[in-house]
Amino acid sequence: MLNSILPTQTSDSIAPQSPQMPHLQSGETHYASFVVFQVEPQGLGYKTLHNAQYWCHLTDQRLLFAASNLQVLPGAGTSGAGTAPADASFEIPLEAIAQFKVVRSLNLKPYAQIHLKFPIQPLPQTTLTVAVSAIPVSELVVPVYYSAQELVMIGKDILGEDNRFGATVKPDTADVARLQAAIASSSMPVLVDFWASDCKPCQVFEPIVDELAAQFEGQLQLIKVNAFQEVATAMAFGIDCFPTLVLFKDGNVIEKVTGVAPKIALVKLLNQHLAI
Repeated sequence: MLNSILPTQTSDSIAPQSPQMPHLQSGETHYASFVVFQVEPQGLGYKTLHNAQYWCHLTDQRLLFAASNLQVLPGAGTSGAGTAPADASFEIPLEAIAQFKVVRSLNLKPYAQIHLKFPIQPLPQTTLTVAVSAIPVSELVVPVYYSAQELVMIGKDILGEDNRFGATVKPDTADVARLQAAIASSSMPVLVDFWASDCKPCQVFEPIVDELAAQFEGQLQLIKVNAFQEVATAMAFGIDCFPTLVLFKDGNVIEKVTGVAPKIALVKLLNQHLAI
């Protein structure tokens, strides 16, 4: 799949000239590069670490993190991030990577998270989380991408994992049809909860959804859809942010709430619709 969707360069066609030019080993293939900022958990979100800006190069053998003095164009949203010192460059062998995944903060901003099988110096732990610059940078030399989802998508492809973020996902008509049938056949309004297992806001929101289901038992039907297990279903219903609640009545969408909302506001909203 990689060779069909990504421009690649081999060690015969690229030479190290700057942090944005990966120094490839013999026979190594370069797939993509990202400008990333290392982050760490802070409350229900993440904070950018000072002196932690890198060029991240994905190859068929390694992830190369090259300390960057690159200036991101205005608007990148990385206020407070410093420039990594020259000796901060490091690499992660592909065999050390257990998983790539997307995680989200409370405001739904996506981050790329790399889980390791064992510690790699200079990382103090086996999880590395980075924000990806969403703004193009100047003086591009290698193929550069601008989102955490793309980094995870390409990383999963390199590892040969199931790609849950690529544009090539085809709808599973059976899953979609089951949800459509459940909504159409229900004798009461249906509240569909689209959530994701790695979504921090979802972890905060799920207890609220369960309390709503208990409070309105007999007045509405709750259906939960794990978007990581039913990607095509979420796509078919136009859901790209989590959590998202969609309220159906007589088979039609009458309300949609994206993000974490206070329980009192949701109770008021449901009461309005259920009273009609």
